[in-house]
Amino acid sequence: HDCAQELLQKLAEWLRCEPDSALARQALVGVGTRIHAAIVAAMRRCIDSAQVCEVATRVLGLASRHHPDNASAFVGAGAAKEVVVVLERHASERELQRHGLY
Repeated sequence: HDCAQELLQKLAEWLRCEPDSALARQALVGVGTRIHAAIVAAMRRCIDSAQVCEVATRVLGLASRHHPDNASAFVGAGAAKEVVVVLERHASERELQRHGLY
């Protein structure tokens, strides 16, 4: 879980930093939908780790912000279903709940 968390954390930092965040969001689309599926799969595999799931939901939100192509790719990869599962599994994790709903 540590490797997944570290990788997702780096991606979240990249997506959060302006003005590079727009380039980061575009780069995700440029790679193709496999990256979106891989992020969702990491969340699914690490479902018991609230920390990994929190960072993964943050990445979903940041990558989809102002970028409907990323949002559509994540939905196509099953992110909506996985976010609901994560929110239910980790109902007491406030930050995860916040990131999972934006």
